[in-house]
Amino acid sequence: MANIYRTHPERNLEDRISEVIHHTIDPGKLPSGSIIQTKYLRRKADRVVNSASWFGIDEFPVTPLLGTSMLRLSINYSMGAQANNNLYLRFTETSNVPSSIELERTGVHTSGSDNADAYQTRMHWMHYHHPRDTQTKLYRFEGYRHSGSGIIWAHTYGSSTSSFFTIEEIKQ
Repeated sequence: MANIYRTHPERNLEDRISEVIHHTIDPGKLPSGSIIQTKYLRRKADRVVNSASWFGIDEFPVTPLLGTSMLRLSINYSMGAQANNNLYLRFTETSNVPSSIELERTGVHTSGSDNADAYQTRMHWMHYHHPRDTQTKLYRFEGYRHSGSGIIWAHTYGSSTSSFFTIEEIKQ
C-alpha cells in the first residue's frame, strides 16, 4: 500500500462547489495580474462631435471590487472627419462631485485636407488608472473638435461596424 501525503490543506468542499456552480470566486484569492471584472460598451450608431467643447462619446459606471486594483480603460473605434478638422480625445472620471477629472488626453488627431469619412485605421488607445477605492465612478470617453468647422465622427458607418469602450479591473 502506498502512502499519500498532502502538501496543501483541503479547502471547504461546499465553498469550492459553490464557486464552480455560481462562477464566483473571491477576488482576494486570485493571483496578481488576474482580470477581476470586465465591462464594455459596444457602439453601433454614429456619434457626432461638431462643437469646440468636450463632448461625451461613451460612458458607464464602474465599481472596483478591490481598492488596490488597477483599471485598464481602452477604446477601439472607427473614427472619421470632414476636411481640416482636428480632434482631441480623453478619458475622464467622475465620482460624487459635479466636475470630472481628466485621466489622460491624446495629442491632436488631424484629418488633413481630404474628407475622410473614416481614418485609414481604427483607433485603439489604452490608459491604466488606480482608483484607490471601491467607490462607484463614472468613466467617460470624450472628444473635442480642436479646429475646423465641420464634423468629426466618433463612430462611423452606423450599424455596419462596431466600436468598443472597455474597462478591465486588474488585481495588483
